[in-house]
Amino acid sequence: RNSDPLMKQQLYISCIISLWLFVFLLAVKPFQVDFVPFNHWFLICLATFFISFLSYTLSFLILQKLSLLTTLKMQAQEFAFLSVFSVFLLFSLYIFYKTDFTRGGYNFPDFVINVYMPILIILTPLIILARRYSSKKISKTDGIVIKGDNKLDILKIKFSDLVCISNEQNYVDVHFIKNGTLTNKLIRTSLKKLLTEFPMLIRTHRSHLINPQHIVGWKDSKTVCLTQIDIPVSKTYSSLIHSYLKKAHSYQIQ
Repeated sequence: RNSDPLMKQQLYISCIISLWLFVFLLAVKPFQVDFVPFNHWFLICLATFFISFLSYTLSFLILQKLSLLTTLKMQAQEFAFLSVFSVFLLFSLYIFYKTDFTRGGYNFPDFVINVYMPILIILTPLIILARRYSSKKISKTDGIVIKGDNKLDILKIKFSDLVCISNEQNYVDVHFIKNGTLTNKLIRTSLKKLLTEFPMLIRTHRSHLINPQHIVGWKDSKTVCLTQIDIPVSKTYSSLIHSYLKKAHSYQIQ
């Protein structure tokens, strides 16, 4: 599947932060639990590893399903993800903490202050750094494959050569650079499917997806200039384009 590279990256991140949490709990023992032998505490930490892993993975899948990871500004994306992940992790850990297996003694407010907050503090910087690194790595991935409903309908190009994708009824019109010239290919699929498979693309209009690497500037308040082509921008997605342009270079709307 085309979405495998992204999903694989997110699973790697989930494993890294969960392993870090495992080591932290094993060493610090922030839970207020009755005295347990090392073997039992090791199992508690191992269970927490899986709770963290599932919380991260489910948070990513839910936000991806809702398309919130592609329609929000970068800062809003991170805030949304961290919020959902934090809620999942908090209640999952507390439920596990109060089981007979763990026998935790804190009530919920004390658990949040004495156990959960230290965990969140040590995980948040790692999550932000890992996700930013992953985003940059994914956005530079070469050799993407765009597949149509027909198994023979396929386009293999470098992501850096992909400029934009436009809706054409039951097809999409893929615009890409070939030998320095903008060319295009019709493929029978949908923008919604492609946005799920390639979340590094951004939507400018209900009928258009663009590669932010090819944003040049604004032609006017409703049109953005890409490499060798101009694409309309609806009011809904205008602020998202502004944020990408601010990061890339100074610009002025005519």
